[in-house]
Amino acid sequence: MLQALLFFINRTPFFFPFLGLFLGILIAEYLPPTPITKILPASAGLLLLALFFFFPQRKKFQWQHLLPFAYLLFFITAGQLLLIQKNVRQQKNWIGKLDLAFPASALELIIETTPVEKLQATQVVAKVVTLHRGKTPQPATGKILLTSYQKEVLAALLPGNKILLLKAPTLLVHTGNPGERNWATYFARQQITHRCTVKIDDFILLDSSPRNYVFTRLLSRLQQKIVSLLDSTIQDPQSAGLAAALLIGYRQHLDPTLQESYSKTGVVHIIAISGMHLALLGWLLQFFVGPFEKNKIGRWLSQLLIIPIIWLFTCLAGATPSVLRAALAFTIASTGKMLGRKPSSLNTLAAAGFLLLVIQPYWLWDLGFQLSFIAVLSILLFAKPLQEILPTPYRLIKLMTTLISVTLAAQFLTTPFTLFYFQQFPLGFLLSNLIAVPLSSCILYVLLFLMITANIPYLNRAMGMLAEKLILWMNQYIQSISEIPGIQLDKLHWTWGEAVLLLGILCTGAGWVLLKSKSGAIITGCLGCFLIALQCGDIFFHQQQEALVIYQSKSGSMISWIKGNHALHLLDSTARTSEMKKNGLVVASNRFYRVQQQMDTLLTPYFQIGKWTVIVPHRKFEPPVPATTGSETILLVTRTAAYDGESWIQHNTISIAILDGTLGARTRENWKKLLLAHGIPVHDMLTNGAFVYSPPSSTFALLSTLHTP
Repeated sequence: MLQALLFFINRTPFFFPFLGLFLGILIAEYLPPTPITKILPASAGLLLLALFFFFPQRKKFQWQHLLPFAYLLFFITAGQLLLIQKNVRQQKNWIGKLDLAFPASALELIIETTPVEKLQATQVVAKVVTLHRGKTPQPATGKILLTSYQKEVLAALLPGNKILLLKAPTLLVHTGNPGERNWATYFARQQITHRCTVKIDDFILLDSSPRNYVFTRLLSRLQQKIVSLLDSTIQDPQSAGLAAALLIGYRQHLDPTLQESYSKTGVVHIIAISGMHLALLGWLLQFFVGPFEKNKIGRWLSQLLIIPIIWLFTCLAGATPSVLRAALAFTIASTGKMLGRKPSSLNTLAAAGFLLLVIQPYWLWDLGFQLSFIAVLSILLFAKPLQEILPTPYRLIKLMTTLISVTLAAQFLTTPFTLFYFQQFPLGFLLSNLIAVPLSSCILYVLLFLMITANIPYLNRAMGMLAEKLILWMNQYIQSISEIPGIQLDKLHWTWGEAVLLLGILCTGAGWVLLKSKSGAIITGCLGCFLIALQCGDIFFHQQQEALVIYQSKSGSMISWIKGNHALHLLDSTARTSEMKKNGLVVASNRFYRVQQQMDTLLTPYFQIGKWTVIVPHRKFEPPVPATTGSETILLVTRTAAYDGESWIQHNTISIAILDGTLGARTRENWKKLLLAHGIPVHDMLTNGAFVYSPPSSTFALLSTLHTP
């Protein structure tokens, strides 16, 4: 097994540079940045190189395998420096470090994205360039997520527009709700650290010229023209929305129910632009230029024509990491073809990963980046061995077995990622992919032909009708598969540690089966036993757990009492209007705590839960009589509270007061002053996140941090 690994490394020169950047980026993100962590790897690498060059010639040949490890150490330092340089919070003029004394200050922003409608709001991302305060403007850096609940406020803004923001932005903070994604970290990795909800009077348009965003605007207009063409030629709105997602990755018109069906059956990659789409386009282009590649000049000209088309499509599809990976790999392959050489697929993959991490090290945490690379790696390693196992007596059967082997290979190493990020597994992935992949390929080619014949009457309409019919067939097939009982394993509970263990088991297990490796069998068995022990321990600890959770949400107030695998959810009248299964906080919390049985009830002004007495001030009710049960008292201040709360605290011994996300700004400040004046500890959810209490003796409290993706 070790020999196979060394053979793989020797065939992949970019393996060590990629691994070095990978490790350096992880070190910079999760370890405190100190001179030692930055200098030590490079110093050790320099020492190894010095020792190597002082060796006699005979010793150099014996120890030449040390050179890649020396380069690895250099790239570890390079990865750390890259991430620190890209971390906007480390920069001197980051807006989080500046004194934003509004209304005496204003921020000059440049719009970076086109307006996007999400639920009832419109959002754009703006880059901060200058802080205006007094007579001297001050340079500033960072990005702000502008949100408006009035569609017309941001709808007219385009990339390159310069505006003056007159309202103070707020720092994005993790809600801390159990099981919920850390959106503050997600946006920070895109350099977005603040947000601001604006109205028409909160900013002034300074300049509408595109400046350096001409290409971005052209792409946006081209994208809108394509979407309009699809809407006009494909009558069914659901089919038109899927066509836009399939062709250019435009998902704003994609039906949520249909998207859920595709996710449930394991074919969501079809409607998320990925390497598959780029490969289909590349194959089509290569087919058309094939007759012109009979000599060197024709080969060069054809590839120089194809590469810009591939990159135009990449930019049109949003230039996501998964598409960029495919575009880089295609460019490397085309360059090799021009030079008359065929590059190694594994080395091309490693080189593409290396270049992408150099461009943006934070893409390492992008789910599309992870799934794209691991899926391609899995296909390169395991598709051929699987193909050799399956019988291929006839050409038609060979095509089918090739698709089966590629599908199984892609799913093999992506399974741990699916289990961790989505906490579910599509059992019908093979059944759905066998039809959906070839059918979606046909649809993509029909849509491309529709773009070419857009101005030809009758023909464009015929292509639109054909695309609509094919999409309807595919949708019906996917929806019928998704309705099969038990087609998806859901409500799973996988931690990142367990997912990493499973990935190791799959890799060593493959080495055991394919290479007949005894060491692979031993390692697989040990890792498997460890994984089973972790899973059993996790189940046991969750059966003993106790937790009181008060959620951070601006839409409604909600409390959960978790005991073992049972949960009691208390919600205000607003939160109870939707079904429990559609309440995102409840779903995430139930998955996080492994809840098997739940009840919900209305949140009242006074109740006892566990060892806590919870008081929820309400302007229409009188304060309760002080409790004599000896339980600790929590004061939960929500939007139902009156502006003045003196009567609610003067006769009660309050252990802690919690100001939830629904509370208005003026009422929040007044209550905070009142509580601090009485010496009562205050937990403000806007800055501190959700209130989560687990008994210190609970082992679950130590393990719970492993469960949030």
